[in-house]
Amino acid sequence: MMKKLFICLMLGLVSCGLYAQRPNMHLKAKVGIQGLNYIYKVDSLDSEYFAGVHGGFGFRVIRKKAMGEIGFDFIRYWITLPDTAVGDIEFKLNSFELPITVGYATYQKPFFKHFVYGGIVTDFKIKSEITIADSVLDDPIRLRPKETLFISPTFQMRLGTQVDIGMFNFDFNYSLGLSKAFKAIVRTQSHSVRFSMGIIF
Repeated sequence: MMKKLFICLMLGLVSCGLYAQRPNMHLKAKVGIQGLNYIYKVDSLDSEYFAGVHGGFGFRVIRKKAMGEIGFDFIRYWITLPDTAVGDIEFKLNSFELPITVGYATYQKPFFKHFVYGGIVTDFKIKSEITIADSVLDDPIRLRPKETLFISPTFQMRLGTQVDIGMFNFDFNYSLGLSKAFKAIVRTQSHSVRFSMGIIF
């Protein structure tokens, strides 16, 4: 009985402490640019580079020097394959990402904050497009995720740093693929870098 009372008392004290030190919660809207590199684990295949843009929003919580964030990002990558048998091909790859990260504030003042962070990103492929230059087809060919060679979802490890200047947020991060990107037997390794600018509410 005394043990149960002691546990309840400790839980109550912890709850009061958390309530007394309420975390700061922010909504962040962001846009940015990024690059993605697929490296094939076969000497006969060259790496492929995708350029991309992204936009989205996220929720960030800061308590003392600890930070946690979850994001909801839409990404469009594109790559041009020149001089194929049917002409130049432009491939647009659309994705939805769900990054979950935790971090630490190295410097924190009302007008300026700096964080380092890490976490896991889940990437879901969505409908993509193929456009063939000088083709008789006016509209691009739209492909559902299961009609492409890409695996969905895939997972990445992310490391990054971000700075708050007033209500503006600047974020730079690097992501390393943890799972194979293509359905083919060939093993792949993905690397991506991203820079984004956002507004904190």
